[in-house]
Formats: sequence, C-alpha cells, structure tokens
Amino acid sequence: MRTKLGIALAAAVALVISGTQAVMAQSADEVAVEAAKKFAGSEITIFLEAGLSELGFQESATGKWTELTGINVNMVGAPTNEMYSKIVIEHKGNTGAFDVVDVQPQWMPDLVEMGALEPIDAYIEKYGYAEELKDIAPFYSGAWNTYKGKTYAFGDDGDVLVLYYRKDLFEDANNQAMFKEQYGYDLNAPADWGQFDDVCKFYTDNFAPKLYGCTMVRSRGLTLFFWMQQFKLAGGRFFDVDTMRSTINSDAGVSSLQALVDRTEYMPPGNATWGFVEKLSAWLAGEVAMTVSWPAIGRWAEGVGTDHEAMTWIPQTTIANKVGYSVVGKHPEIAPGFALAVSSSSKKKESAYLFNQWANSKNISLERTKVPVSIRDPFRISHYESAELAAQWPNASAFLKTLREGGELGMQNLSLRSTAAYQEIVSNAIQAAIGGTDPQKALDQAASDMNDLTDRVGVDLQRDAYKAWIAGRGYPPES
Repeated sequence: MRTKLGIALAAAVALVISGTQAVMAQSADEVAVEAAKKFAGSEITIFLEAGLSELGFQESATGKWTELTGINVNMVGAPTNEMYSKIVIEHKGNTGAFDVVDVQPQWMPDLVEMGALEPIDAYIEKYGYAEELKDIAPFYSGAWNTYKGKTYAFGDDGDVLVLYYRKDLFEDANNQAMFKEQYGYDLNAPADWGQFDDVCKFYTDNFAPKLYGCTMVRSRGLTLFFWMQQFKLAGGRFFDVDTMRSTINSDAGVSSLQALVDRTEYMPPGNATWGFVEKLSAWLAGEVAMTVSWPAIGRWAEGVGTDHEAMTWIPQTTIANKVGYSVVGKHPEIAPGFALAVSSSSKKKESAYLFNQWANSKNISLERTKVPVSIRDPFRISHYESAELAAQWPNASAFLKTLREGGELGMQNLSLRSTAAYQEIVSNAIQAAIGGTDPQKALDQAASDMNDLTDRVGVDLQRDAYKAWIAGRGYPPES
C-alpha cells in the first residue's frame, strides 16, 4: 500500500515533470516573454545603428515587446562609424545608459577584452536557448557570437556579399555567342574573380555607354570588404602567424588590388568615387549587368519594401524579375553584420538578455526579417526555408538558396585587437591605389603601418587574436 508520503512525493514529481514539459513546449520567444513579465513597468535602452535599423526595430519589435511584457523600450541610434566609439565611451564611464548593444562582430575582441560585453552562456542555459541557436546558419552562430570559448552575442543579420546579375542579359543567345567567340568559354554567372572581370569587360566593350559590365562600391570604409574577399581567395594572408609581420603586400595582395583598380575602367563613368547609393541607382536603372552587394538590394531590385515612406530615396527598379544570384569564388565575405549583445554596465542585464532572446528567436526574427525597412537579412536556416520569404517575389527562393550557401561557406571579416585601426590602414592603401598610386607601393606602406600598429598592440596579444580569427573562418576553410 502506498503511504501518504509516497503519494505526496509522486504528486510533487509529477508536478515538476509537468512544469518542465510545459516549459519545453514553449518556444524561445514565449519563454522570454513569460520570464520578462516580472520586469513589467521598467525600461531598457537599445543602442543601435541609426536610420533603417532603428526604424526596423521600431516597426517590428519594440512596441510588441512592450505590449507583451510591460517593459518599455528606449532606442538610441548613432551613425555606423560612430557606434564603436560610443559603446567604448559608455563602458568606460560605466553609465549604465545602454542595456542592449547592437554590435558589429568585428569589434568583439576589443569589446570583450575591455570588458564592455556581458557573457551570456548562463542565461542561454537558464532560458533553454541553446537548442534554438542550432537553427542559425553555421557561420552566424559560431565566430560572430563567441570569443575565447564564451558567448557574448547572437548573430542577427546575414550581411553576406553575393553576386547579382541580369539573367535576361546572360541568357540572351546573341550575348552567349559573342562571349564564347571572344573569351572561349560559355557565358554564365562568374565562378571566380577572373571570370567576373571577363564578363564585366565583355558587356562594357560591346554595349557601353548604354550598358556597362558591372558596378561596385568604391567609397572609403566599404571598398575594403570587397577587396578583402578577393585577396583571401587568392591565397593572401594579412600576417605571418609566427612573426606577426604583415604580408598584405604579397603577390596576392598586389594582384588583387591591381585587379580592383583595373576593374573600374569597365564601370560607369564616375564609379571610382561611388558609394552604396550611387551603385544602387545604376543597378536599379538597368545600366549595369552585375554587381556584388549586400542582400537588401535583392529585395529592392524586385520593388519589395520600396513603397515605404522611409524608402523614397531608393530609385524605382527597372529590373524586377530579371535578376539572378550567385557566389563569386565559393566563399563570400560576410561583413560587417550585426549581433545583439548585453552591455556589461547595464543595470538590467537579465531583462536585456530576454529581449535579445525574444527578438533573435526563430519566430520573431522571421517577422523582423520580413519587414524590408529593417535591413535585417536572413540568417537562420528557417529563414532560408521560409515559404513566406520565398513568396515575396517569383525568384525569391533562388535568392534565399544563395544566401544560405553564403551563410554556410562564408568568410569572417577581419576581427582583431584594434580592428578599426587596421581597417583604416587597408582603406588608405585601397584609396591611394584607386587614386593612381602603384598598388605595390600602397601596400608596402600599409604593411609598414600595420607592423607599427601590431607592435603597439602587442605582438603576442595580436597573435592570439589572429589565430582565433583564423579558427573562426577568417580564410577559406580548405586553406
């Protein structure tokens, strides 16, 4: 006969099991909402990129979070080039002004080493988020989130650089015959940068000024991402890992930079100084055959989201239903991207974490990604497989397939100690070469400047950061 104590214990165990099953049955966003309700009436502050990112959070997340939890959300935005310094200033002042910080993963070594970001592994375990993290594409769930074995952020933006090309031009029988005659191989989406240059030259030589072969960003601070991809795929390395002396001025570095300079000849007039907006305008106007860019232009080329009042600066597309997608060189650059982190000086760390888990979750992140104004690009496996995203335009499934390939095989943007300073050095060399300086001379100067910077940072410290970056797929995985 069962004793009263035995019956009571059995009932208690059943209650615990029942409660555990109920929690397990909840989605990650539901878990975060229920846990956050105890903070109702409070406020958290999110620091993020001003402009569309800020508007995207406002339209797809912050109001809903307040409605569900009773927690008010204040947003503070800053231009991209000011974000890092503002995070550092806030941290050093220990003001507690920021709770959630939307960071570029390339800043991770610096921000973690100075103690500006809160490790979140304990929260992930407490709120059962580890399983759902597996849905994030491999690249965005690994190197972007961790540093020295600890997790500090959730990858939240699939900023992969892929090829966009005019299918109608590539499938034209006359163009195919002309290209085969002139170059000796079939006209297809270029598989590598050599083929990219052949195709770019082909269209410009044969159709300019009505049509040019390609357009690329050439503005300071952005061009390095595109050069970096070609440099690494050509076997280029930033440092000798033993001595930590820069090898940026190697044959791979010089040939890649020379190719970048030469390519400008086959772009529209003035492209040597173009930023993102000018490049976008030429692409949407149908003036070029192909470009390499971030995922947002895939939507905008189809007119998706451009009817929003905040998007009036985007020209009307003339190329809807004419665009194909591919990856140049198999391993695209993923840069710069954003990840949701918790500020170490926050007085509301748990509440901040819960917002991040909710916003980054499978269900809510899909809703945010569906809002074109958010410029939050697909980064989860469930995003790539989403019927809703695939239905946004006729060829959207091919677009998602290409982004998935990029997210699985991409390379990490340079991420070291004092990353911004190294990037400035590289940008100086690129801009000098575009302006007429011999690429070898420009990169020799860059290598010297990088060596001086490494000495100031500390050779051993930088070597550790460089090895961690390599392990996080800074270079192609087969290298």
